[in-house]
Amino acid sequence: MKKFLAVVTSMAMAISLLTACGSNTTSTEATTAAASEAASEKETAGKEAEESESAAETAKADSPQFQSSILFCGSTSLYPILSSLASSFTEKYVTWDAVDSSFPDSNISVYVAPGGSGVGVSAAIDGTADFGMLARDIKDSEIEALGEHYQEFVVAKDALTVSVNAENPICGIMDDMPAETIRQIFAGEIATWTRWIPLCPLRPSMSISAIYPAALTRCSRRVSWVTAR
Repeated sequence: MKKFLAVVTSMAMAISLLTACGSNTTSTEATTAAASEAASEKETAGKEAEESESAAETAKADSPQFQSSILFCGSTSLYPILSSLASSFTEKYVTWDAVDSSFPDSNISVYVAPGGSGVGVSAAIDGTADFGMLARDIKDSEIEALGEHYQEFVVAKDALTVSVNAENPICGIMDDMPAETIRQIFAGEIATWTRWIPLCPLRPSMSISAIYPAALTRCSRRVSWVTAR
């Protein structure tokens, strides 16, 4: 009987020991699984953060960089006007974020350089200037060279006048001259006094000498700036 009890007790202890071992194994497996899951979640979160950061950097690289300086180049007629406007604009706003809150706080820099209408449009074409200033109509060939993003902004119109000395003999014949006649003289369409005024007493056979810095083909001009941007 004692042997039987001893055997039964031994079996009970073995079963208890096995049960305890099984319980520890289950607990260890659960802990290991939880740790693995936590590590996996951490790794996933890390990858998502890296991907998000990479996407942000890519978006930043793809977005156009803000240009804080602007260069106007060309017409001497527009030069003093744009210079004054540039100074007033810079003094008023100082930084670009004061102009628009979506802009960075970079200092405003506006440069204006004279050189002539031809220089201005050439600078806009080759990209050495942001805006080309013109005191004439832009040519079709220039528009084509500027490309599909060509834009023109007409800012003013100036007038050209012709003054005559009061002692000039022409003043004894007429007191006014039509704009078309002035255009024809400077264009070379009227070359002699008789062609202009029949029976003119002012040396009718002599040619009219039109002295000017550049060919005058109109008595008023548009003042504008162009850009390829």
